[in-house]
Amino acid sequence: MPYIKDIKRKEFEEAGIEDIAEVIEGPGDLNYVISYMAKSMINNSDRPGSYSELSSIRAAINDASDEFYRRVLVPLEDRKIRENGDVYE
Repeated sequence: MPYIKDIKRKEFEEAGIEDIAEVIEGPGDLNYVISYMAKSMINNSDRPGSYSELSSIRAAINDASDEFYRRVLVPLEDRKIRENGDVYE
């Protein structure tokens, strides 16, 4: 989950995460940034290439996707159901 302590968020802000976010223009850019971060985690790991390390990185990416779906897309879908009617009625 993306719920980290404020001190860690501040570290990311000081490192320029907002600057990176401002230049992302589309899904390809976002995919590149995510892939770059994953590769960097592997390169900086004390267990690079181990199954557990790679699996943990993949899980974090999947969890972020699931959280985005739950927090952003589900409310949109619920609103559209209210506006247009539910197919499962």
